[in-house]
Amino acid sequence: PPPPISDTGNPRFDLLRPEFRALFADEAAAIQARYGKYILVNTNFGRINHVQGHDYVVKLRQARGTVETPDNHARALRIDTFVRENFDGLRAALPALEAELPDHTVIVRPHPSENIATWRDAAAGLERTHVLAEGNAIPWILGADAIVHNSCTTSVEAFMLDVPRVAYRPFQDPEQDTELPNLISATAASPEQLVSTLKTLVAEGHAALPADALATIDRYISGRGPALACDNILNALASVKVPHRSALQSFVNRLSGLAIRASRPLRRSLNATAQSDAYSRQKFDRLSAAEMNALIGTFRTVSGRFSDIEAKPVPGTAACYRIARTGT
Repeated sequence: PPPPISDTGNPRFDLLRPEFRALFADEAAAIQARYGKYILVNTNFGRINHVQGHDYVVKLRQARGTVETPDNHARALRIDTFVRENFDGLRAALPALEAELPDHTVIVRPHPSENIATWRDAAAGLERTHVLAEGNAIPWILGADAIVHNSCTTSVEAFMLDVPRVAYRPFQDPEQDTELPNLISATAASPEQLVSTLKTLVAEGHAALPADALATIDRYISGRGPALACDNILNALASVKVPHRSALQSFVNRLSGLAIRASRPLRRSLNATAQSDAYSRQKFDRLSAAEMNALIGTFRTVSGRFSDIEAKPVPGTAACYRIARTGT
């Protein structure tokens, strides 16, 4: 029989609840102190503007077997064209944002997969437009007066954080458009409309959502009830019987893990689609033990839980931690 499936929700969305926003409040306030009022532009164009180049994206498709048929190949090219048109359209709109919103800084936050230099070139010569790729996206969203995006799921996080959002869609295609980010956002199709929509949202707050939008949102985002998704998951796991692992099985699994780690350099050298070290660091570098325990301390303060929890480095690893009760 198939395994049981529990509709628990996603723990990432727990962090966006009003009771947990204090986790990010200090960082959001520090960003506001640094830049004043700002509009956040979250980009999502790694398909065209990948930090390892478009050739890497093409090789990745081939390795995954997603362009094996003529129809699949043609569809991939159509998506490329659609994404490139919106990428160019958003870059071209940056001067209008700065010129028509004189009381705001414009912060462009590229997707972690993107080439940041391309966005810095687009912002060259603009005085109040900054291209930044720092830290967690959530405090940047929380501190913004509004966000601008194109088919980016940071709009979903902005929705959960009650931050106004605009989907900038200068080029639209029913085959390629992403439903949820557009559904929960105001829409603009030209620089003039984008500026006008932002001015309205900043002055008045959120644009009204369509009557059927909330039902669609509930279809995408579950676990929005009183219980936390993380607790729902643990409750679901509590009834799962974990099979006993013999000492021999544990030994074999440990040897297998060591072999996988030892062979990683060779496998990377033979893999044309392996992520470069620079790309991996750009996506996420690492957290120190001190940073991990500082995060746990913040969770402790905000939630009233985790009073006896700490993170300890796993010996022999660069950035792997065991989070457990103090002294265990």
